[in-house]
Amino acid sequence: MPAKTITYIGVDLAKPNFVADLSGATATFAQTAQGFALFIKRLPKDAAVVCESTGCYGQALVAALHAAGVPVAVVMPRRVRFYARSLNLLAKNDRIDAALLSRFGRANAGMLRFHEKPSAAVATLIELLRARDDLVELIKLETNRAEKPLATPLLIKHAASRQRLFDKQLREIEEAIRSLIDSDPNLRGRNARIRQIQGIGEVSAWSVLAELPELGSLDRGQSACLLGVAPFCDDSGSKSGQRRIAGGRSRPRRVLYMAAISAARSNPVLKFFYQRLRARGKLPKVALCAVMRKLAELLNLALKQFLII
Repeated sequence: MPAKTITYIGVDLAKPNFVADLSGATATFAQTAQGFALFIKRLPKDAAVVCESTGCYGQALVAALHAAGVPVAVVMPRRVRFYARSLNLLAKNDRIDAALLSRFGRANAGMLRFHEKPSAAVATLIELLRARDDLVELIKLETNRAEKPLATPLLIKHAASRQRLFDKQLREIEEAIRSLIDSDPNLRGRNARIRQIQGIGEVSAWSVLAELPELGSLDRGQSACLLGVAPFCDDSGSKSGQRRIAGGRSRPRRVLYMAAISAARSNPVLKFFYQRLRARGKLPKVALCAVMRKLAELLNLALKQFLII
């Protein structure tokens, strides 16, 4: 039986619009519902869209493609840039980038991981967590400002009002997250499994649920790569270079770094593991990175057992 053919359509995203490489002829579409519908209408039946991860700019388009049943791969910009350098392609603009993404898709056919549509509950959880992250940053900013006393009564009043508002909104968002998890059987079960690991707190568990949905379905070692804490070798001949971590998802990595600090103090197994590495001369951050890898593997194993159950 012949393999299914796929036509890879590269899309370069921007804030007001996006440029698509439609079989060698580029076209520009607006970042609106009408623009998405027009673009989808012009896609061939065997199309698969390839775009870069650009934060909020691509979320609406990816959602529209999911709704239309069009597969879409969201790839890291660095991978595409390295591929362009391998082709000695130095020029860069929207049309060139769109064509490059089509070529990247064809060159990596069979290895691209297509984006999976999150459940409605997970999508809401991600939105709430991102809003919480933004609010926490605003609270930090207000706290830093408070270190410089104000003399003007109006400014003092405004600062106090902002602080009360931010604290109130943070409580409301966190309560909404708890209610969402409790109301969804899958999130509730996964959250319970995650919280069984000593050192993983409430916020860390939320981040794992939202940002690392693949956990529980990965093979050994893959979870550390997904998190970006797997050490990569740099050896050549007789040279044995220093191992370094690279890539991965920054949001859950920041959260699990704090969880690793907690685990290195309170989790009996991981505390012994951390102390053993420190006794061997490993630097504190290197040892904490190793604890993060252990946490990632424990999380994957715990959630894999949850899926079996």
